[in-house]
Amino acid sequence: MQHDSSPVSTVGRWHPADGSKLVHVDCGRRHAVALYEHEPVWTLGDNKYGQLGHYVDPTLSNAEPQLVEGPLGRVNSGCFAICSGWFDILAVTRDKDSGEVTLLGWGRNDKGQLGIKSAQSYVPLPRVLKPLLASKIDGNEGAILIQSACCGAESSHVLDMDDNLFSTGWNEHGNLAIGLEGVICSDYCPSWMATSGVRVVAPPPSKSERMLFAAGGAHMITMAT
Repeated sequence: MQHDSSPVSTVGRWHPADGSKLVHVDCGRRHAVALYEHEPVWTLGDNKYGQLGHYVDPTLSNAEPQLVEGPLGRVNSGCFAICSGWFDILAVTRDKDSGEVTLLGWGRNDKGQLGIKSAQSYVPLPRVLKPLLASKIDGNEGAILIQSACCGAESSHVLDMDDNLFSTGWNEHGNLAIGLEGVICSDYCPSWMATSGVRVVAPPPSKSERMLFAAGGAHMITMAT
């Protein structure tokens, strides 16, 4: 009788030494990111494109969670949301005193996933991202005041305080929904662009109070509640 020598799949259990509870987890292609109740951010898995957010040899992987470098890896970091693309991660923080919301990102940037207009193919440590409007909304240009964020496979999307959506990164299938601007950014867009098309509203007589949005590998959906 021949024995199967293939490895046996197992489920592991892990928690921080302080016993804090898990708030949210998201996964990329070969890595995972987790946010715990006291707001530190942990990552594990493959680090080929710096997606673990700390100083690790890119040829090595972390089999156990490690804290990301900088403020995000500390207690009371202000982080309230995390999301992951295939090889990049976004984190959203809120300053407890001023209430200011900040977007941070790290990992692969070869298709403009981080929207930083840089030739740098990846960013190995968390970096503050300051999305600027590359196209006008109601005649205004300037910084985007972020409410929330999500990732597609190789794209990033943010919702501002006025429920406008902005996207950057891979656009081969029109997944950024940037309309005619997509002619310029046919395969990918290295900077943040306003999403175009019909504005999503709740059906009458109800009133839209909150915009929800999510991205798949190469598509995006929005919904008003």
